[in-house]
Amino acid sequence: MNYHFWTTGGFNFESNVEPIEKSTEVLLHGEWKNIKIQPNDTTIQLPMGLYSHCAVQINSDETAVIGGINHFHDYDEGVDINNNVST
Repeated sequence: MNYHFWTTGGFNFESNVEPIEKSTEVLLHGEWKNIKIQPNDTTIQLPMGLYSHCAVQINSDETAVIGGINHFHDYDEGVDINNNVST
């Protein structure tokens, strides 16, 4: 991805329904935008809600999501964000 800032997941303190976010957004021209996949315009999300994690770009096609907490438990599996699956 050729973005300078990318945010994934997080904890929404204002939500009583699903406080752990699985959204992904990029800062583009000063505005936060959802990432869409063409041709069907599907929004990219983490496979599950996650917060207190880190994402590291491996190369131009791969990003590793490391650590984090999912549904109030430590999360120790991998997430392949490019294919939207847990590993």
